[in-house]
Amino acid sequence: LASLESFITGASRKGGGGGDHGGVIFLPTAAFSILRNISEGLPAHTLVLFDFDSLPDVQVPGQNAPLISNTEGAVARDFSTYLVPVGAADIFFPTNFDALASLYAKQMQRPLWEGARVEAEARPCSDFLKEFADLDVTTTLSGYNPLIEDFRNTKVLIACREMDRRLAGGEK
Repeated sequence: LASLESFITGASRKGGGGGDHGGVIFLPTAAFSILRNISEGLPAHTLVLFDFDSLPDVQVPGQNAPLISNTEGAVARDFSTYLVPVGAADIFFPTNFDALASLYAKQMQRPLWEGARVEAEARPCSDFLKEFADLDVTTTLSGYNPLIEDFRNTKVLIACREMDRRLAGGEK
């Protein structure tokens, strides 16, 4: 609960509705539900999630607010409300990866799984890709690498829960 509270009341971040949110907070209910389902359905697992951690030019007020945008022709248009007709725009939510890592750790260490080893780390995607991707394949002749240089507003969550074999129904 403390990690959810830190997500809700945490310091303002880049994107996601700016600094003055007037008490409006967008909660990651789908993310929490997914973590709960993973915890209950997959005792031992590894999870790798990539997403935007901040969004540019968000016009919707609120902490963790979404970017509502569409493109007509070659012109992008952002909206100041999420109350647009269904299908009229794309909705992008930023993900607070530090809070998500904390939520993950709390959810995976529930008493049902006592004794499990839980790890969660949030880091910039470029750092992850520098360590694990074959950058020679994705670097252009000019030396530009879109995997590293584009989408600087993305992060990755690397998380796992390893079970004691007795907890996972293995040897006794």
